[in-house]
Amino acid sequence: MAPILSAPSLPLLIIRPQPVAEQSCQRAQALGLDAHSLPLFAAQAIRWAVPDIAPYDALLVTSAQAMRLGGAGLQQLLPLPVYAVGAASADAARAKGFRVEQVGDSDGQTLLGEMQTKGIRTILWLNGRDHSVLDGGLAQLHRLPCYAVDRIAPPPQWHDLVKNEAVLMAHSTRAAEYLNDLVPSPRDHLTLIAISSKVAAAAGAGWGQMLVADHPTDAAMLAVAAKLCHKQPH
Repeated sequence: MAPILSAPSLPLLIIRPQPVAEQSCQRAQALGLDAHSLPLFAAQAIRWAVPDIAPYDALLVTSAQAMRLGGAGLQQLLPLPVYAVGAASADAARAKGFRVEQVGDSDGQTLLGEMQTKGIRTILWLNGRDHSVLDGGLAQLHRLPCYAVDRIAPPPQWHDLVKNEAVLMAHSTRAAEYLNDLVPSPRDHLTLIAISSKVAAAAGAGWGQMLVADHPTDAAMLAVAAKLCHKQPH
């Protein structure tokens, strides 16, 4: 009897900006996936002015990019306790010398709500120029962009990879919107994994499969990818 050969793994296309694209790619490869780091965005620092921090109770950080690209002005924010979304944001804040008070395992809106239940009423949100919308509720939420993430042209291998079956990951609404613009129909040979239902909606229709991770984390998305990318032999 001939041995049953494993089918080749579907490629996993990771489109996040660097350095997080490469980090996700390495995690995926450690799971045995045929992962490709194909950034469709580039992050860069922008000019920003440090405000008077006296009125603020806490600093909200929703992306590690804020810490990576915030520059020298971050030192003047060190007295503020940090509430960070995700372990990566928390680790980046600690590396800059901040005291991390809480790490949220969901999204910015959820963490913001938890902050309010603790009586935090004035919050400085260190974020990107193009950011999601958060409802401050009873708190005064001051938005302070310190970096930008912009679309860039796909790398040369992009077009060949999306011609055939593949799995893509969208970590943000902006990523989903770009994929919707960038990948024409028919695209029913492609599977998209979204970090949330909101992100999935932004990606449009026509995908072969659309799946939403159980939790809004890179690890949860990779868990879905691990099941999808390894084809079952017929």
